[in-house]
Amino acid sequence: MVIGAGPRRFLATAMLHLAALGVLMASGVVGLDALLWLFLVGFLGHTLVGFAWHLAPSISRRRLVGVPSGPAYWVAAELAALGGTVGLSGKLPPAVGQGVSFAAAVLWLLVSAVFTAALLRSSRGPALGTPPAPRPADAFAAKLFLLSWSFGVAAAALWVLSAVQDGPGLGYWLAGVHAFVLGQVALLIFGVSLRLLPRFVGADGPRWLAGALVASAVVGALGIPATMLLVPVGEMWVVGVPGLFEGMAAVLFLFQLLWIGARATTPRRAHVIYLAGAVLLCAGGSLGFRMVTTSDLAIVGIHAWTTLLGFTGLMVLGMWFSMIAPFQFLSHRWTLRALAVGAILQVSAVLLVWSELAIPRSAVALATVLAGGLEAVLGILWAFGTLPVLFPSLLSRRRHAGRNAA
Repeated sequence: MVIGAGPRRFLATAMLHLAALGVLMASGVVGLDALLWLFLVGFLGHTLVGFAWHLAPSISRRRLVGVPSGPAYWVAAELAALGGTVGLSGKLPPAVGQGVSFAAAVLWLLVSAVFTAALLRSSRGPALGTPPAPRPADAFAAKLFLLSWSFGVAAAALWVLSAVQDGPGLGYWLAGVHAFVLGQVALLIFGVSLRLLPRFVGADGPRWLAGALVASAVVGALGIPATMLLVPVGEMWVVGVPGLFEGMAAVLFLFQLLWIGARATTPRRAHVIYLAGAVLLCAGGSLGFRMVTTSDLAIVGIHAWTTLLGFTGLMVLGMWFSMIAPFQFLSHRWTLRALAVGAILQVSAVLLVWSELAIPRSAVALATVLAGGLEAVLGILWAFGTLPVLFPSLLSRRRHAGRNAA
């Protein structure tokens, strides 16, 4: 799969950010907010821009225009990822940290707005050739793909506000996190999955299932951040109402994967990883529902990492290996081995986070250290297998140097 220079930059640094996240998570030198920013903007944000940039023409059947192909656009995204992590780390004087966080959020808002504007502009352009035979979920997939980016812009705007003031209800920061995860990330994952996975396995789910999934996911993505801002902290149980729609979307997504998996004519090993991701989405959502209905925020970290590492991490891992095939410069077998190892590392990290529910408080730090270590190993493994595929010249230079030495 040939990937352009622009998306390659984002995809290459996404894995490095994941490795950095693991190191920071294991070291315990920064708090949850800084870790969330690095994962959301540094890993997920860069991954979404890279893949969406590459996939947009095939999903929308329109040429993508308006995204700067030079390095300046990527530099802005990098400064946003690194600046937000530093600004939220708590290691700077409060006023300085607030200013750095504000600048980082503004940069990420700019990155998101530019990409969203390019998608909207391109959607009005001429069609690219004759479209392939449509599948039941294709129309929903294209709409979700475009809609998800509006949530990304809204999330970035909320983060800009959160750097200036806390905001009403549960605050701009948490509302932005949920607008990003449930709006941009989840909707984009659902959309790309509805488009690609039926083609991967050679089977389709019914149109009504895709429609129900999209409707419930959009209501949840809109309702949860909105109620977080509208209701007082003492009445956070209200967030559980739109949370029911998000829970329904998680169950329908799992059902969609089971449906096409049971009818697959070309089974894929990665489908098991997608199923595991959907299960962990249900688990993470259940923890979130428990938090808001009981007003017990003690498990916020477990809820966050179950959804992020479990759902988004596994879905990105499976899609990445399906489309880029890391380690293909060695062999197809190595790619499958690395995919299995990566999934085991990711699930093990989630289980370590979950162990905090049962172990003494004194052992929680050790579980976090181990989970962070696994993420660091995964990021390094991921980068080692992918960078030579994204940048074949690296491998060519290495081989050329080896021949010269011989």
